[in-house]
Amino acid sequence: MGFLYQLPVASERPVAGILSAWVSTVLVMLVTALVAVPLGVGAGIYLEEYAPKNLLTDIIEINVTNLAGVPSIIYGPCSPSGCSYSGSASARAPSPPLA
Repeated sequence: MGFLYQLPVASERPVAGILSAWVSTVLVMLVTALVAVPLGVGAGIYLEEYAPKNLLTDIIEINVTNLAGVPSIIYGPCSPSGCSYSGSASARAPSPPLA
């Protein structure tokens, strides 16, 4: 069980632990939550209560509705490519000639 709470040591590979990976993962999650939750709640309140109705807010509303109704595993890959027939952005990019 020492593997879970020991720091990694390069000279002792068989007994090196993952404590630093656990700590850094928790810190990244904590900082992300501390930034994302107030920002998301504030943006939602602003858009619902104070933002004027215009094209931009209509586009944001459509995107929020799509995010709420479509699983992220489907929406994520489709968003960058625009769900185009070719699939990904790299498929549309010209490839360099082979010499």
